[in-house]
Amino acid sequence: STHHTLASELIHDLFRSVQGNDYDNIVIIGPDHNSREGLKIITSDAGWSTPFGTLELNESYHVKLLQHPFMAVNNTIMKNEHSSGAIIPYIKYYFPDTSINTVAIPATMNQKESEQLGMFLSEMIDVESTLLIASLDFSHYLNVSEAYKMDEITLRAIQEKNYREIMRFTNDNVDSPQTLIAFLTYIDEIGCSNEILLNHKNSYDLVPADYNSTTSYFSFIFSNN
Repeated sequence: STHHTLASELIHDLFRSVQGNDYDNIVIIGPDHNSREGLKIITSDAGWSTPFGTLELNESYHVKLLQHPFMAVNNTIMKNEHSSGAIIPYIKYYFPDTSINTVAIPATMNQKESEQLGMFLSEMIDVESTLLIASLDFSHYLNVSEAYKMDEITLRAIQEKNYREIMRFTNDNVDSPQTLIAFLTYIDEIGCSNEILLNHKNSYDLVPADYNSTTSYFSFIFSNN
């Protein structure tokens, strides 16, 4: 998924394509862009208000999240973290009855810790009733042709689940290797091997403003059927 408003069409398409599954809970993981808190993973203990009404916190998942040794509640950081905030209204719109948990992952986590987070999530989440969304941006600030080159490298690493390579990625590829590795580990653990690339766009395709500084978006769905 992606958290850039230019990409709202991609987000709509993504939610429309999974809407039929009628999830009870949604968990969003994304980068903590501030990462000021050292090795803390940030979560919120509050619901989110949206133009379509309030999205309530899933209390039982919240209690489980707090069992992770790095987890800390910080509503202020969470409220200002656009990786979750940008897609919250879409969730309330497409899944009006769902409950929510939001998690922001620091850039300080190493590969092993990122994989362990994915395993932790796979153990606490009820897969049948819950959608896990990883919200991140892909290549940043490159010109269009460089961005597409980087995106090919990123896509191959995702398809090969090459965590060592993903861990070395910078903003040229993705804004949070940690989130991506946690998500791919989760997907692996729950046995979702069927990957559908829904969309791949560059901000220049969406708004041809600045050829030399762009952002890339992918939207994927992973399913087990």
